[in-house]
Formats: sequence, C-alpha cells, structure tokens
Amino acid sequence: MAGADASTDWLWPLFGAGKGDDKMNANCMQGFRAFAGVASLAFLFQIGAAQTVEAGTDLWATASPVTLDIGGIGPVDFCGAPPVDPTLWGLPPGTDTGNADTIVQRLSDGDLSGGPATIPIEIVALSLTSCAPITVDFGGGPTLWDVNVGLSQLGPSQGAIIVQGGLSGGTFDSTFVVRPIFTFTEVGNPLMNHVIDGQQLVFWADDAPWSPIPPAGAQLIQGPFGDPRFNCHVGAPPGTMDFFFPTPVLFGGNGNWTVSNAVPEPAACMVLVTGLMGLLRKRRS
Repeated sequence: MAGADASTDWLWPLFGAGKGDDKMNANCMQGFRAFAGVASLAFLFQIGAAQTVEAGTDLWATASPVTLDIGGIGPVDFCGAPPVDPTLWGLPPGTDTGNADTIVQRLSDGDLSGGPATIPIEIVALSLTSCAPITVDFGGGPTLWDVNVGLSQLGPSQGAIIVQGGLSGGTFDSTFVVRPIFTFTEVGNPLMNHVIDGQQLVFWADDAPWSPIPPAGAQLIQGPFGDPRFNCHVGAPPGTMDFFFPTPVLFGGNGNWTVSNAVPEPAACMVLVTGLMGLLRKRRS
C-alpha cells in the first residue's frame, strides 16, 4: 500500500496481496465507495448509472452436511473436503482458495441497469467427502467405504442465476445441474475403488441475498478487471461489481445444500495470528 509502514510489509502476502497492490484497492472494496457515491445518487435521483455484475469466480464452502441420494446405494451425508485444485479454472498451482470445496464461475457480465439479469454459471470444481464411512456390498460382502464426490467428465455442470438489485446488492434466483462422480475407497484398503458416474443432481434457490461487498473474513483472490478467474477485481470502472453471499444460502432440490463464502483455512489463520503477535512483541521491545 502506498505510504504504508515498511514494518508491516510482511502482512500483505497473508491477505493475498503484495506491496504496491494498494492492498484492498479492489472492486470488491470499491463497492463501498460506489455505493456511497453513485448508488446513493441513483437511489435519490433515479439516474441511469452503470450497474454491472462482473463475470467472475465464486468460492463456496459447504456450511453443513448435504444429503445426496446415490443411485443403487441410497442417501449419504457429505461434507466439504477442501482444498480444490485452482488449475481447474486456470489459476497457478498453490493459489490459496481457503476452505472452498465448490467453485462456481459466472460466465458473463450481468447488466442490472434495465432490470434483472440472467447470468450463465458453471461449476468448475467440486470436492466433497462422506462425513463418515458407509457400509456397501459391491459383491464381496458388506464393507466400509469412504466416498468422495467430484465432477463427472460426461458433461458440464451448468445453470444460471437471475440477479436483481443494484449497486447496494439485492437478491438472486438460481437453478443448476451438478453431474457428480462418486468414488468409493475401501476403508483400510486404498487400492480398492469403485466408481458410480452418470447421475444428474438439480439444485435451486429463490430470493437469496447477494452483495457487491465481501463479508468479513471472506477468502479473496484478487486479480485484474476483466479476468473471470478471480472473485475480487482490481481496477474496475465505477458501477461494476463483484458478487458475494452476505449470509449462507440454502439450495434445495436433490438435497438441501447450504453454502457460504469460503474463508481462510485455520492453518492460514494461525500463521496470521502468530505474525501479529510477533509484530506486537517487536513494537513493545
């Protein structure tokens, strides 16, 4: 950050930013300024300011177990299993995605200036695991298995969101299809696997809230305006917004799936806390 105390330079990488990035000078932070300026005028005087949700990537974390019905097996409770592989949507290996277990890309901008906007979406990464081993008989007698869920290669997992509101946020409806692949691994025998592929699961949400401003603690991956691989964009023009959930969102359908914005993993938080304590001790000495 321009003019920052050099003694705090080591902090920026912990937040996913480097010195000189203007650290929080990203579109998701500019939402505060846009809302305080243009949005308030638009509300008071109904001016036709640009109101565009930028194409980007959403980092979801499964907030509570989701029960999915596996064909031929029955219902199984699944929990999030981060991390996800950032190379699946074009980011470098090792990119910090926090506790995200599901990655959703908004494939185009959404212009809200004329009313609700329909934005196509695609799930590009999914990593869930059975919350506990399950008993299945694949022909050799009942055995305990762990079950992992990823994305099938038989077709894309796609849908759409219908976004309404403006520079201060609003609500959205969504419907999408997940094409999962279920991989069973025998407990105590990791070389014994069984795969179930070819299902389609449908999920939807109505009147769910969204905000251009990330909630406190959200995992941010900053990148330049116009690059949809990121969830927080630098250098966006006024009236262009990112997209976040201010509260957890419940998707119904083939399971009640509650998701929230991803947050840093506990290990990353411990690094930050340790660093802050070290800085405090340094300043006291």
